Formats: sequence, structure tokens, C-alpha cells
Amino acid sequence: MALRRASNRVNSGSGSIRAMDGNGDYTVQNLSARQRDVMKLIVRGLSNKEIARALNLAEGTVKIHVAALLRKLGVHRRAAVAIAGGVLSLPAPGMQ
Repeated sequence: MALRRASNRVNSGSGSIRAMDGNGDYTVQNLSARQRDVMKLIVRGLSNKEIARALNLAEGTVKIHVAALLRKLGVHRRAAVAIAGGVLSLPAPGMQ
């Protein structure tokens, strides 16, 4: 069920993430560069600790970015963030 909701949120027909914010639709372009980096690594299946090491951040900072992604994408599970990133085909950091 959560995967279906996540899939519905990311499949808007235009390839952009759709989650409601105060102004309406939300797209991946509205994510910060660091949030996009964290999302790319979530897609690869890395844990918060591994993401922190890869991006040279504190693990607590990664948790804050993950929470912001969940909120901005309007989902409740980390797997939904991975689905969103996978649908958007975000390349992993350093592989662009």
C-alpha cells in the first residue's frame, strides 16, 4: 500500500515528484542540492551512517535531510524516497 501511494506521488506524467505543499505541487527541482545528494544515496540503499561518511556529514545532519525529504515528498517511509529517486533516475553523486 505504501509503495502504491509513493508510486502515485512520483508518477505525475511529467516525471516530477508531486507532493502538496502550501503552494501546490512540489518538484525535485525544489530540493536542495544536499537533499538531492542524500536522495541519490538512499536510492543506492545506503544507511544514514554510510551516507554521512560518503558526504562527510554528521549522521544527525543526514537524519535531518532524510526527515526533510520525507516531509517535502509527502511520504512516511524511507522506501518511498528511494522509489521517488528511482523514478526520477537520479545519478549517484560522483557518477554524473
